[in-house]
Amino acid sequence: MLLLAARTSLKGWVANEADGSVKVVAEGHRPALETLIAALRQGPPGARVEGVDETWLPATGAFDRFGVRSAGHSGD
Repeated sequence: MLLLAARTSLKGWVANEADGSVKVVAEGHRPALETLIAALRQGPPGARVEGVDETWLPATGAFDRFGVRSAGHSGD
């Protein structure tokens, strides 16, 4: 995920949640975001993806990079 974000200049974060889900907040150009969503739907080798929920909102410009957050974060 971090490599894909770096290659496509996405900014935001990803976190593994306590319930086994993954939460991603990302900003960037729409084609890069669509590439990210496709990668999330596929998942990494050995993963079982049951679904991906998308919410599209205007970018905030609050992020300067793409990083990893711990579960239980306050969110953005």
